[in-house]
Amino acid sequence: AAKATEGDDDEAPAIFWDLGSGCGKVVFAAAATGAFTACFGVEILRDVAAIGDALLPEVRTYVAHKRCVDVRLFRGDALR
Repeated sequence: AAKATEGDDDEAPAIFWDLGSGCGKVVFAAAATGAFTACFGVEILRDVAAIGDALLPEVRTYVAHKRCVDVRLFRGDALR
């Protein structure tokens, strides 16, 4: 389940959250659009989250020139 929060103006942060983010594809796609200042994903399955962790450095390099300044994946239960 993805959730985006938008600020009231162009300067306000717009944050994208993906709960159950898997390997992070949707988080990475959201970051690549440049529509968000931060994109976060939460995945409970360790092996699946490890795939996203391995891709994260490359994604951060790709989106470095975009508006998105913070891309992170978390391992854990989004409901706790």
